[in-house]
Amino acid sequence: MQQAKSLLISWLLLLGFSQALISQSTFISARLTPESGDTLYFQTDELPRRISISPPGENQLWNFTSLLAPYLENQFINNPGEQLEVSRNNVRNLYEVQKKGLIWKGGTSFVVGKTQINHKWSSDAGVPLPSWQMKYQDDLDFESTYSCVFSAVDIPQNWRSAIPRGVDSVRVTIMVTRSMTADATGTIMLTGGSRYNVHRIRVEDVLIKKLWIKKSDTWTDLTNTTGLDDLLPEKTRSYHFISDEQGGIVCSVDLASDGDVTQVQFITPTEQANSMRKVVPSQWLFAYPNPALSVVRFKFLDIPSGKYTIRFYDILLRNLMEREYNLAGSETVEININQLEKGTYLFSLVDENGKKIVTKRLIVIKP
Repeated sequence: MQQAKSLLISWLLLLGFSQALISQSTFISARLTPESGDTLYFQTDELPRRISISPPGENQLWNFTSLLAPYLENQFINNPGEQLEVSRNNVRNLYEVQKKGLIWKGGTSFVVGKTQINHKWSSDAGVPLPSWQMKYQDDLDFESTYSCVFSAVDIPQNWRSAIPRGVDSVRVTIMVTRSMTADATGTIMLTGGSRYNVHRIRVEDVLIKKLWIKKSDTWTDLTNTTGLDDLLPEKTRSYHFISDEQGGIVCSVDLASDGDVTQVQFITPTEQANSMRKVVPSQWLFAYPNPALSVVRFKFLDIPSGKYTIRFYDILLRNLMEREYNLAGSETVEININQLEKGTYLFSLVDENGKKIVTKRLIVIKP
């Protein structure tokens, strides 16, 4: 039984925030439901250079072995039963367990456009997550409205100039129209030698947003007068690869509005997770791959908004090169290091006041 449970956990892929609405929720897609206290592992590649989405069809091969991720991520199941609460980085998502699958009901945070609203969100019907129960060429449509109410003191800083003073409360609603289509079948190859027979589900969301303000017990719709880009309608698309044999999602791909792949999140089997580096929230900067050949990615994790510089030094602490970035939250950048010879170097993250926040080692190899 314990072995079966361990395999089940390795079958589940749980995702966090991204551009697509569905990826703002946590994904749990399996024939069985995880138990309270379970830990679920996955990784994220935010610069998937060699990944593209193929047209619909059968008997395809998707080679995603080039994916890179700096660390292992995880989420926790907090309570079993008819509802599930899943936590990641202090954000909780709530699900309703139904025979047809899991329904995402809401959570403690939501991204509206590019602004994160850290308050309780709830829905009427909720929307379902991609399920192993969908078969090739199945086509399903759903609609639900998510809402959030918060006080005037909690209005996001970048919204304040667009909202009149003296309001008591603000309400934001997002009507979601979701279309899910099982459009392809085949085999997917992931990092670490994992290989799965899968069917692919295309998820398209249309988001219609509205904003109300409350004064003296009267709600007024300000959606069309604020001028906030965050309130513009959105259309998002994502793809989810589901293994029938394993019973869950093994890989999910988010697309930008122009069709380019922006992010890939993929399952990490438990036996691989046990030997991998786990994320440390206080550790703001990761460099990978390390050792590096010609290109290095730098992952900034929950970094305060501001101007930063990455500086490279030799072992004598001579400044060799540097790059400047305006950063906020979690971002990934890529730097070409061809000018560095084979050897060991140091790199530092420096804030706009010249203070070194962290210094680490980088090894450069050459053929």
